[in-house]
Order: sequence, then structure tokens, then C-alpha cells
Amino acid sequence: MADNDWNDALTRVKTELSVLVKFVDKTRNGLDSLQSTVKISSEKFPEASRQITSVAGEIESAANNIITLLESMMLEQEKAQYLIKSLSTWIKGVPLDDKPKVTEALSQLDGINTRQKRDLMEIFTNLSFQDLTGQKLKKVIASLSIIESKLLELALTFDFGDSIRKEDKKEMLNELKETHAAEPMRLNQDVVDKILKELGA
Repeated sequence: MADNDWNDALTRVKTELSVLVKFVDKTRNGLDSLQSTVKISSEKFPEASRQITSVAGEIESAANNIITLLESMMLEQEKAQYLIKSLSTWIKGVPLDDKPKVTEALSQLDGINTRQKRDLMEIFTNLSFQDLTGQKLKKVIASLSIIESKLLELALTFDFGDSIRKEDKKEMLNELKETHAAEPMRLNQDVVDKILKELGA
């Protein structure tokens, strides 16, 4: 082999090795970035999921309380309407001098009662968004649960420090999948905590 061919081959090998080293370095940096992203995400997702679950529960509870109060008010409104009608019938026996005052009072009561009924119906209508909000939050919670599960699977799979034995890793992955399959809306926090502890989070 001539010196020129040899030098040419060495230059190509050096170039290829340089490209390979840069690729390996870039991959390592990407894995380091992935590791920190997975670690941070797996630490933050459980808290976010708990907070959203809490908000959804509070919204549902508030909506149920408001609806119960409104139903009670509607019953009271119906009783008031019945009493107004009874008084209207009774007024026929009142002396003529007092009839205009009593009639005006009954008319005002009837107007108040009618407006209250209209307002109560408007409140019921506006509360329907609570149900929709609750449904949307449940979908968000389910999505967060899936993302959290996948992040934990990634963290276990790429156990960057190789701190978990292969058998333990397999067992944790199975536990994670089983709890997610049993309750798609919620991961078992004990399993999540165990995985995070093993990963050093």
C-alpha cells in the first residue's frame, strides 16, 4: 500500500471515528437529558395528578350541594305559589275597602315568586357546566395517569444508574401495569413511591 493510500485511509478512519465519537457524545447527552426529564417528571406528575383529582372532587361536591339547595328552594317556591293562590281565593271574602291593598300585596308576592322561580331555573341551567367540567377533569386525570405510568416505565426501563436488579425491575413494571389496568384513573401511590425510591428520587 502506498503512503498516499495509507494516509488517505487513516484520514478516513479518523474522520469516521470523529463522527462516531460526536454521535456517542450527543447520544450520551441526550440520555442525560432524558434521565433528568424523566426523573423530574416522575416526581412532579403524582402531585399534579393528586391536585387535579382533589379539584375534581371539590367541584363535584360543590355542584351536588348547590343542586340539593336549589331543589329545596324549588320546593319552597312551589309551596309559596300554592299559598298565594289560596290567599287569592280567600281575598274574595275580604271587605271591598281592603281588597285593593290585599290584591296589590298578593300581586307583588306573585311577581317575587315568579322571578325567583325563573332565577332558580337559570341557576340550574348554568350549573350544567359543572358536570361538563367534572367530566373533562376526569379525562385529564386519566391522561395524566397514563403519562405518569409511561414515565415511570421509562424511568424503570432506562434505570440510568443500574441501581435496580433486573428481577426487581420486572416485578415493579408488572405492579405498575397491574395497578394501572385495575384503576386506569389512578395509580397505586405505594407502587409509585416504591419505584421513585428505587430510582433515587
